[in-house]
Amino acid sequence: MNKVKLILRADGDERVGLGHVMRLLAMAEILGEQFSYEFAIRVPSEAVCNLIRAAGHSVRALPEQPFHTEAAGLAREYDNQVFVLDGYAFDFDYQTALRANGNRLIVVDDLRTGPVVADVLINHSPGVTAAMYDNAAPVHFFLGPSYSLVRRPFLENSRASAPLTADPRLLICFGGADPAGLTARSVLAMSGHSDIREIGVITGSAFRDDGALERAITATPRVALTHYQHVAAAELAVLFAQFDVIICPASTVLIESLLVGCAAITGYFADNQRHLADFVGRARQAYSVGDFLSLSDAAFATALTAGLAWLRQTIRTSYVTAFRHQELRAAVQRLVGGA
Repeated sequence: MNKVKLILRADGDERVGLGHVMRLLAMAEILGEQFSYEFAIRVPSEAVCNLIRAAGHSVRALPEQPFHTEAAGLAREYDNQVFVLDGYAFDFDYQTALRANGNRLIVVDDLRTGPVVADVLINHSPGVTAAMYDNAAPVHFFLGPSYSLVRRPFLENSRASAPLTADPRLLICFGGADPAGLTARSVLAMSGHSDIREIGVITGSAFRDDGALERAITATPRVALTHYQHVAAAELAVLFAQFDVIICPASTVLIESLLVGCAAITGYFADNQRHLADFVGRARQAYSVGDFLSLSDAAFATALTAGLAWLRQTIRTSYVTAFRHQELRAAVQRLVGGA
């Protein structure tokens, strides 16, 4: 029996980040093997193609062209197809053009930048409501952490947060590329803490800092430090669980770390991270320093130190109490069945 194919439209690479691609890989895991999945990506790198194919999915390379031209072309090519869109370029006009010929849309969003014409909209950010959206047609919303689009190892290893130990193990993870150079700054900021038992640093293949991280590591002789590179999802979930505290941006990595019980010091350096950073701070789920890039080196170190003190003194609340992915799977099945 042939499976119904979903076309997953996202862009990303090792240089600009893989957040949208990784989120759709997680969504494919959650929806399961009842569907087949084809990723449609603009000029995908070899590494991205290998990542997707390793998960058992196919890749279609799209050319560089205006987005409205792309949407119109896909609409002419397909009819009664279900597309999943995850990216900030897929705006109201793109969605409207793509819906021609009876195509249906699932939109994954975290910015709420404008009206939507999706059949299904997923925003797993906390504190989001349907009233925040200006939708031009009826939309089936799946909102909040119960619908977290994270990879299976983190869902399977989710646990409640634990009190912070007196001499914690500290993990630093600013994504695979860290274009803002926050990894090295965090190492230097924590170098004077004699009460930190160990520091772990995670970077990816696109990490480029002209030796800043190595210089920071050399300047931190009193603390045992381990540098982890190119860590797969299953290993990353285990690694998060082995450390007590993580310093990370308010992106998918924060959600993943909170799910496995890490205490977190977070903040933002991009607009799409600000809502999550602000929310987890207000909800006492993590400590937020606010805008990472606005802090001088001295203020950066002071903020991280304050975060450690807050984590030691505060009983943190859980990021999510129960997952509701079965509702999402049922809704997608109904959408596909409407062909």
